[in-house]
Amino acid sequence: MSILLELREKLNLTQEELADKANISVRTIQRIEAGTKPKGFTLEALSNALGVSKNVLLEDKDWASKVKLVDLATHTSEKSLSRLRLYITY
Repeated sequence: MSILLELREKLNLTQEELADKANISVRTIQRIEAGTKPKGFTLEALSNALGVSKNVLLEDKDWASKVKLVDLATHTSEKSLSRLRLYITY
């Protein structure tokens, strides 16, 4: 079970309610709950809607294995990327 599904159910939210709250599509919620890695904007929107940090959502083992730091820091220097590695914990 994905961490998103667990959190959504604990908050008694339907996929539609969470989609409205996060201002994303229901299909996006369905894809993420099925194991698709969320993009940065979607991850931010979901963390805000659920009231949890992005790191909590990244604790999902399926997502964590797919997250690439390069996706999160496309045009950063190696020094900035090092700081980002310290910030994101798996």
